[in-house]
Amino acid sequence: MQAEVSFDSTVKTTVRSETARTLQVEFEFLQSASAEVRDWEAKPLTRRVQEVNPNPNVMDFYLKGAGVYEVHVTGNRTLSAIGPDARNVNDRATFKISVQ
Repeated sequence: MQAEVSFDSTVKTTVRSETARTLQVEFEFLQSASAEVRDWEAKPLTRRVQEVNPNPNVMDFYLKGAGVYEVHVTGNRTLSAIGPDARNVNDRATFKISVQ
């Protein structure tokens, strides 16, 4: 058995720090994942690109100070199983948001 599962989630997060500079989205078990972050005026945040050893599972965005931000994450997960385990496929895809 093989299945392609799509992941699409939107989360609002509140940043209370005026000195925080970066909002980080980290993916786990998501293929071709992407994230978009918008501020309280629905304007997209600029993504900070890592030039040295970029991690494809992490995306950083420049914050605009304290406020409510909306994080939209999409991605895919391919699941496979053969034999008797085919009906008991248990897999997960997650993302974590942190502020630095």
